[in-house]
Amino acid sequence: MSKYIIYKAKPDQLEGASDRKLTHCNRFTDILYTKLDFSPKPIPKKGDRPIHPVTVKESLSPDQLEDGTTHSRKSDWVVDSVEFFTTSDNTLQFDAIVICWCVYAPILNPVLTPVVNGDKRDGKTFEGIERTLISV
Repeated sequence: MSKYIIYKAKPDQLEGASDRKLTHCNRFTDILYTKLDFSPKPIPKKGDRPIHPVTVKESLSPDQLEDGTTHSRKSDWVVDSVEFFTTSDNTLQFDAIVICWCVYAPILNPVLTPVVNGDKRDGKTFEGIERTLISV
């Protein structure tokens, strides 16, 4: 089942609100990340953290853009509740929409994991990075 997963800040979460802007229109949003997931993995559950893309400039290869993803880390946002909606519309790219309501819970010493070739790690396709819609 293909899933469109949307990670959103709960309405009472003001942490970083002034930094959450949609990159394409420069407007504020409660959307943290989105992900189109074609894997058989289960939907996120309470306590899960999305994976956040990170750029370490010293790790950029000559063929990567300055804002290219070099590493990933667990997000400072934690899933607090999940809503699941299915669709019978065969024209969409996905069968279900999953909304993950998140609360801010920063990780003091996040572990960075290298991402090789932009989307591969250890020769396997790396499907963990959520697409960020915000500029930080």
